[in-house]
Amino acid sequence: MSDGTFIRIMKAKLLKAGVLAQTLLVLLVNYFAAMGQINNTSPAEISDKYPTMLTPAGFAFSIWSLIYFGMIAFSIYQYLPRQDKNRLLEQTRIPYILLCTANIGWIFAWHYNLIPVSLVLMALILTCLLVINRKTKNADEKTDKLLVRLPFSIYFGWITVASVLNLLITVAYLGFAPAGTAASAIGVLLIAMVVAIGVLVRFKFDSMAYPLTIAWGITAIGVEQSGNTVVVLATAIGMMTLIFFSLWGYVKDR
Repeated sequence: MSDGTFIRIMKAKLLKAGVLAQTLLVLLVNYFAAMGQINNTSPAEISDKYPTMLTPAGFAFSIWSLIYFGMIAFSIYQYLPRQDKNRLLEQTRIPYILLCTANIGWIFAWHYNLIPVSLVLMALILTCLLVINRKTKNADEKTDKLLVRLPFSIYFGWITVASVLNLLITVAYLGFAPAGTAASAIGVLLIAMVVAIGVLVRFKFDSMAYPLTIAWGITAIGVEQSGNTVVVLATAIGMMTLIFFSLWGYVKDR
């Protein structure tokens, strides 16, 4: 065995182990966060300090259960010996490890009320997911589609919505939160932007899960903002648009 081959094998083994370790660490940190064990507060308590015109209902965050399940499935799948030569997984491991690192950093920034820092880390999370989704969009194997492409499409969709929320919370933290008609107008504009991105990415990356996840997020916004007719109408139209293009693309592709 040549030195180059040995180095590649060892690098692959380290990255495979690193993916598993980072997933376990993310789950552990998020568990402690949810239990209020980081700075004696919970993610929801921080969010409640900075209400916005697009704050979603609490049920929206149940999507994390699905995201965590997908992360676990991906981590186990990529560690299997028969996946040693899977080029798709080779390209995904480094951005995934960086993604998990940013996720952990975001939790601590959020819990210690470092809201602008959390926005920067959220942007890094979004960038990592964009890179991963670009690398996995041409997955051919069914298992790759199910255990790699699908989980990251869902994760990407949710973080797209979460990034907008993080931006609004940062604005509120800095004391520039709009109110009244201006707030509603900005909310509608942001919803329209997110819906447009959802439709664009649906066809750019050939992903049904991405727009459907965004639809889930803006539905929760509509439920929470039930007193704001304009925002509720925008979320309803946005949800139907995302579902339509997701399913229309599915039928068209068949």
